[in-house]
Amino acid sequence: MEIDVKDLTDIPPYWEMMQTFRLPRFQYTVRDVKSGMLFLGFADEISELHAETMARYVLGAIAPH
Repeated sequence: MEIDVKDLTDIPPYWEMMQTFRLPRFQYTVRDVKSGMLFLGFADEISELHAETMARYVLGAIAPH
């Protein structure tokens, strides 16, 4: 698994929409390199809670109880 957080403010068209529509600033990405599955999450800040929530969501999706 690869996990990444990207600040979306460096994308000019998105920056304008983000300001107008109050869209999230950060994209959390989790990619399973073996299968190619990709999971995206969005938030207004980078935090341990958001990262943990994203990880739990992905783990629950690929290995349900």
